[in-house]
Amino acid sequence: MTAPAGQFRANLRHVTFALGVGLNFSRDHGGLPEGLAIGTDGTISSATATYSKLPADMHLSYLPTPDRAAYKLTITDVESGMAVSYDSVLNQVVDH
Repeated sequence: MTAPAGQFRANLRHVTFALGVGLNFSRDHGGLPEGLAIGTDGTISSATATYSKLPADMHLSYLPTPDRAAYKLTITDVESGMAVSYDSVLNQVVDH
């Protein structure tokens, strides 16, 4: 059985990975979005694409570089405060 903290971390990594794949595809095929919107159902989208869903108990931070060639993405579990970040320049996931 996975400890709760391990499961939270796995959930955060899953959401980060799913969104990162979509953002990397956008970057490689025309450019990163300026910003992301989260619909009432949790759907994450930009002006030109729909990416994935953000669970209600998670928070999203998306910071593209000014030239929109790279980005930093952070997904946080609201209740526990645990977070996972992905930096596209480093191609690295970091646990917080």
